[in-house]
Amino acid sequence: MIYSFQNSAFRDSLTGLYNEAYFMEIFNREWHRLMREQDALSFVIVNPHIKTLDENSKVGFQIVAKVLEKSVLRATDLLSRFHDNEFAVGLFNLNENGTNTIIQRIYDNLDSISDELYKLNIHVSIGALNVLPNNDIDLMNIIRSAKELAEAAYKENKQGYKLEYYQCH
Repeated sequence: MIYSFQNSAFRDSLTGLYNEAYFMEIFNREWHRLMREQDALSFVIVNPHIKTLDENSKVGFQIVAKVLEKSVLRATDLLSRFHDNEFAVGLFNLNENGTNTIIQRIYDNLDSISDELYKLNIHVSIGALNVLPNNDIDLMNIIRSAKELAEAAYKENKQGYKLEYYQCH
């Protein structure tokens, strides 16, 4: 029998993306590496504002997952299903400008299937934080802040994003 990475324990069964546990393990490792290297990373939450309770919603969620896979191109970037109905992206060795470029690529790719998204009533909002890791920053605050940015972007535009540089308080 040939081992399949697609069906392994670190993949989400609906999307084929990494699952949340694997994402957090790798993100934490990269966090500490970038702390040593004194380089930045970005944590991105992509929220398609759908529940995956019925087949149409699951199809819509899978469509957004494929767009994200197509948009996140660097081998070092990390993409996963996050919580139940969101996606998380880890962008390593990247500043705000680079993060903005990737988010714009995501929206360009979403625009190419906008009719399909409209039919499924999917509105994608994104919250992103660019961070210079250090020991004083709690990763849970990063996640919470990115989710809040995605929600604020949705309230402003339904299909928008907010990107901020995270400062430790």
